[in-house]
Amino acid sequence: MRVSASDEDADNNGAITYNLTAPNERTDIDYFAINPESGWIMLKRPLDRDQYHLRAIATDNGYPQHRASVEIVIDVVDRANNPPIWDQPVYGPISIRENLDVGRKVISIKARSGIPDNPTVFYSLMRGGTEQTNKRDSFYLSQRVENDITWADIFVNYPLDYEKIQQYNLTVRVENNGIQQLASEATVYIVLEDVNDEIPLFIEREQETVLEGMPPGTKVTQVQAIDRDGTYPNNKVYYGIESKDGSDKYFSIDRETGEIYTKAEFDREEKQAYAILVRAEDGSPSDRPNMKPKEPNSGN
Repeated sequence: MRVSASDEDADNNGAITYNLTAPNERTDIDYFAINPESGWIMLKRPLDRDQYHLRAIATDNGYPQHRASVEIVIDVVDRANNPPIWDQPVYGPISIRENLDVGRKVISIKARSGIPDNPTVFYSLMRGGTEQTNKRDSFYLSQRVENDITWADIFVNYPLDYEKIQQYNLTVRVENNGIQQLASEATVYIVLEDVNDEIPLFIEREQETVLEGMPPGTKVTQVQAIDRDGTYPNNKVYYGIESKDGSDKYFSIDRETGEIYTKAEFDREEKQAYAILVRAEDGSPSDRPNMKPKEPNSGN
């Protein structure tokens, strides 16, 4: 079995080390060991009692150190009682688009009860301590019976966002229906694919000056827009000057950098101010609803 703790601190402060003690019967610890990094509890020697009491302790690497503990009771059952058996202990990685609709199925998995004359099993999706482990119920499980086989279907429960979380590690538990109910777990790895759903946004609106009489090609300013999509080319920004007000006759813009240059020599006595409308668009067709085919996201 495995114990797992989470720490939201960054870097080494959030690294967790596991330790194992026996709070009741000191000799209980002689039968078990724990991996200090993964939390997996392993058997060290043959068992000779019906029950063991352990305490797992999780300690972070920050200063001062913080710790938490959990009590573990291990019941020893008859060898004839078998736990459920998964088709495979690990599923994935399964790639899905971040804009997959709520209610859409991600995967179907199944396990055998381990009891030849009693195939009944019960599934549950475990809620972990972090968003990546389904703390906020981003996914839900529903079980169904088809051709005498009980399946566990995993569905999207809330809208997903690649820019917040890129992958999920889900734990699915299955129990059989024997006299002593036994359980086993499987892990489902889900990886999100970024889609082009963010709009480029300008950092600030600027007011700049240019001296009259300066030659064409003089740099006026540089604009910058940010696209919060997680991957290229969805977050690549290109710039252009809108021609509706005629400002493209007097100014040009570098498509890649957003640097704006003059295209003419200005005379303050003729006109004192020019308004330039700059458009920023990203580098791939939009995945936002109601957009025209192959049209990128854009903003002014």
